[in-house]
Amino acid sequence: MEEKIKMIPLENLVNNLKTGLSFSYYAKKDESTEGEEVPFINTKSIKRGTVDFQSLDTIKVEETKIRGKEKVSTNDLLITIRGSTFKAAVAGSNINGLLFSSNLIALELNKEVAPEVIAAYLNSPRGQIELESRSGGLTIKGLSTKKILEISVPVLPKEIQQRFASYITFANEQNNILKEMISLREQTTDAILENMLG
Repeated sequence: MEEKIKMIPLENLVNNLKTGLSFSYYAKKDESTEGEEVPFINTKSIKRGTVDFQSLDTIKVEETKIRGKEKVSTNDLLITIRGSTFKAAVAGSNINGLLFSSNLIALELNKEVAPEVIAAYLNSPRGQIELESRSGGLTIKGLSTKKILEISVPVLPKEIQQRFASYITFANEQNNILKEMISLREQTTDAILENMLG
């Protein structure tokens, strides 16, 4: 007999919830601003279930202001909570320890679920309906943490989760290779044109 997939509220799967850095903690980059320039995760960097390291913002912050503020850890589930669309991604080891915007939340999930599976669900048509139905706001849509944690997500058998997470990792790697190939092809086309024009 086929095992039924359990739908469990996200709040029952979260060990730790982290909120992002609000605008008041950092300033625009300019010569007069004191502080250290650091990579910063914002909503535009959340793409297809991963964080695009190449599109990270850089902000200038005072160390005294960010000391003790929560940062992203590897395998955290990142969810956008403000913007035109809602997206989810899993933090890779390349962004471990980075600051993130208050337009996002980061969830450290328990061992019962693979974060890749939850991110895939939230990015799927069904997950998007769940997120959209809980959002509010006229010009800029927003989601409260409470509303996100109320969402029931699928908890698959461990073996299936592991296989699916492996597939997602493989698919993301292939997507990155394709993006690099497209970028290289565009650069080659531009170089050929420049050469033809002298």
